[in-house]
Amino acid sequence: MALVTSAVIVAGATVASYAQQRKSAKAQARANAAEQRRAEIANARERRQQVRNARVQRASLESQAALTGVVGSSGVEGAAANIQTQLGDNLSFLDQNAALSQEASIANQQAQDYSSRAAGYAALGEVAGKAGSVYGGRTKTAKTSVQPTSKDFTK
Repeated sequence: MALVTSAVIVAGATVASYAQQRKSAKAQARANAAEQRRAEIANARERRQQVRNARVQRASLESQAALTGVVGSSGVEGAAANIQTQLGDNLSFLDQNAALSQEASIANQQAQDYSSRAAGYAALGEVAGKAGSVYGGRTKTAKTSVQPTSKDFTK
């Protein structure tokens, strides 16, 4: 009777542990989502700053060109194109950074999910092992005469 009670307690504890692991995984998913939203807000703010800086540079360039009387010259137009190109490069970098951040967040969440599932399966195996030893007596392990070779470790 004590063995059955012990097995029931172990099973209950294992189920409770698995439930807590799932709650932890869900909380981690919420944290990842919040972090992703934070990164998106920061990225949007940085994009606005880059556009603002480009406008200021362009206005300064046009002002200087007007003061010196070279409005419409090839030098002014080249400098304006350079400002626009730099803005495009900066925005492209921010987009790539955001995409990589999102990719990393997704990968971290998947890893957390897999880890939680693995822990659940391990707990299930532990319960099954305990139940087998309680109801089936001692468990026997198969003996084998096959020895591992170096090929077994190079896969």
